[in-house]
Amino acid sequence: MVASNYDDVLAQLHAGGLVGRGIDDGLRIGTTKPVRCKTEDGGREQRGWYRLNEWQAPWGELLITGSYGIWRGNEQNTTKIDLPKGDRKRMTPDHMAALKKNWAEDRKRADRMRDAEAARAAEAARKAWLNCAPTGDSDYLAGKGVGAHGLRFSPSGAVAIPMLDTTGKIHGLQIIRSNAGAKAQQRPAKEYWPAGLAKKGHFHLLGAPSTMVLVAEGYATAASLFESTGIPTAVAFDANNLQPVAEALHKRYAGAKILICADDDIAQKCDACKVRLHVDTDPITCAACGEPHRRGNAGISSASAAALAVAGHFTAPRFTDDAARRDGFLQHGRKLSDFNDLHAAEGLHVVRQQIEATLGTLGWNTVPRAASPTTSGGGAAAKLVPIESFEELIERFALVYAHSGAVFDRKEHLLLSISDMREACVNKYIHRAWSESPMRDIVRIREVGFDPTGQDPDITCNLYAGWPTTPQAGNCDRLLDLLRYMCSKEKNPQAVFDWVLKWVAYPIQNPGAKMKTSVVVHGPAGTGKNMFFESVMRIYGEYADVLDQSAVEDKFNDWASRKLFMIADEVVARSDVYHIKNKLKGLITGDRIRINPKNFAAYFERNHMNMVFLSNEAMPVVLEEDDRRYCVVWTPSKMPEDYYHALKAEQAAGGDAALHDYLLKLDLTGFTNATNPPKTAAKDQLIELGLDSPIRFHDDLLTDDIPNVSPLPALCSDWYQMYRLWCKQHGYHTAPLAKFVVALTRNRNVEQGRKRYQPGVEVKGPHSFLMMGLNRSPDPGITEALWLGNCHVKFQEQLTAYREAVSPARARP
Repeated sequence: MVASNYDDVLAQLHAGGLVGRGIDDGLRIGTTKPVRCKTEDGGREQRGWYRLNEWQAPWGELLITGSYGIWRGNEQNTTKIDLPKGDRKRMTPDHMAALKKNWAEDRKRADRMRDAEAARAAEAARKAWLNCAPTGDSDYLAGKGVGAHGLRFSPSGAVAIPMLDTTGKIHGLQIIRSNAGAKAQQRPAKEYWPAGLAKKGHFHLLGAPSTMVLVAEGYATAASLFESTGIPTAVAFDANNLQPVAEALHKRYAGAKILICADDDIAQKCDACKVRLHVDTDPITCAACGEPHRRGNAGISSASAAALAVAGHFTAPRFTDDAARRDGFLQHGRKLSDFNDLHAAEGLHVVRQQIEATLGTLGWNTVPRAASPTTSGGGAAAKLVPIESFEELIERFALVYAHSGAVFDRKEHLLLSISDMREACVNKYIHRAWSESPMRDIVRIREVGFDPTGQDPDITCNLYAGWPTTPQAGNCDRLLDLLRYMCSKEKNPQAVFDWVLKWVAYPIQNPGAKMKTSVVVHGPAGTGKNMFFESVMRIYGEYADVLDQSAVEDKFNDWASRKLFMIADEVVARSDVYHIKNKLKGLITGDRIRINPKNFAAYFERNHMNMVFLSNEAMPVVLEEDDRRYCVVWTPSKMPEDYYHALKAEQAAGGDAALHDYLLKLDLTGFTNATNPPKTAAKDQLIELGLDSPIRFHDDLLTDDIPNVSPLPALCSDWYQMYRLWCKQHGYHTAPLAKFVVALTRNRNVEQGRKRYQPGVEVKGPHSFLMMGLNRSPDPGITEALWLGNCHVKFQEQLTAYREAVSPARARP
């Protein structure tokens, strides 16, 4: 039996814009899930949906009920199936209530379907993003005259622009191909990928907002704005998304002023004859067909609405010769409507001038161009405000399973206790709703990590929030000259300077790179060691700090979490404090750090920390003889005070940001994170100072620096007595007998063995002998025991003479 209103329902779906399979080949009725179908203007994507049921009316009619809609962004645009007027009049209130219930269930089903589809698209986009390269070439970017800011490149040369939410989660990608690439792949030049992604309210951000943010439609427009002003800029992707993006940014960066930079879409087509025309105001007459025409300016209209929604403002580009601009559009097909067009037509400086003029008119303070870093590492952070809604808790925090009641804050990119989160809420009911909600996010501790590279697929809660400062071209000559001066005392000063500079630049060009080496700069006070390396430290912002001796020796080491660069200031790793020495060694070369915060369970982080040791001490660290981890520099005396005054003036004038820019552009060809440091006299002296006393004793013995004592086989106990006298004479700490023997046998290849010896007639032994000396062998014609006995007697004479020389009073009877 066919429903009496079948044709009417089909007509309603057609009128609503639903077409194709599932419509024209017969309606699907009674399905559990909504049926997806294409729309008249939706291209290949199935944005339409409907869900229909049959109802046997009490008066005998079989009717189709249900609802339908078209997904636009996150809106389902639900429309109810309109029943024939006569049937509606026959329906009782109970019938209407049941219909409303079914309509509500249809909306919920459509929502769940859309959420699942968006989740699948987000996961596919995340995987595709990880497979894209962070660097590459693009005809699109070259043609637009802009750089790649946070973009990636596919193997085919297409540009991938991520669509992110305020937590940094990827929801989809905009793929932009060159014209040749689009034809070769038979794909559109611009495409939102994958199908089913959620675009509404998602954006790509250039820079880190604090007090101001610009919003533009397309990437090229946003890049021109960002490169000309240094003001953080968001890409909304299209005019309809301007308001949702502005509202998301307004919520995330509370207090930040928002300026919408509109596309001035003045060129349109006549509705009647489709010839291009220009519309500035209301009704006009088409010059081609004479028909009156009315068409709004979508770019300006959407920008003004977005600005109104967030209490912001909007602006549009102003071209020098607007009439010529219009004629050029008509004659040559060029689009001149946005700030990238202004950049291409009149120059990047004109974009900057117009934006700064607008900000000046509004009374908004502009930020320094290119967002140069401040002494605190990146400017004032957005003010923290209380959490007012359950929705913000759900979106912002994830419970870290089995980790002492810790939560991860996606906004601040850090771990904190649940009690701290609760105290940030405006009332206890919000927190209680979160703690009882099945929607709250729960993650394992291994999903929380510090990953500046963004390459670890296991980390879903990244403690890294992005590079905190931005470079700016400028003058850093005095800072570079200071480093060159600090290296000038070495025999190969240029090689040492080049290596240290590349060592500093490598992890800045490759965020998260773990250097397999470290730098030690020590020497007289006042040379400027701290001045140079603190400028480097400020480039890292919150991911750098100064480490002192007390922090190293403390059992709680949360200072090591989320760090890329550390200055170890007067941290002395003495050879007798083995745990300090080994802890520093692990920080320098280890792949992981065990973080032990107070009141939290310990956990591990990837080690991305690089360290510089600064000291006025002659021996700031203990180096092994075969050390390859350290580059050691001994600095000259300090320069005149005027030199340092000029250096501070350069820093105050943007020297740190200029140094950042210089290091990013430094050629690192042939240099890696494992390139060995150059040999220096300062390192040789440090190794010499770090030798244990048994090794020093052995080396002095072989170089005849111990008068009247020859290296020859003797009892271990006798050699140890000689060694103790030598330590007393020279003021060295005496090692125990076992350590003395092990040091010589392992580090100097001295043979030790159980031997019998014959000092006279009686044969002694076996006893432990140290076969001291180079390639010693028994004298020809005698046994080994007799030869060892003769060596023993001779050594006793040397020992007695040496004891007399060192302690004459004790040597006398």
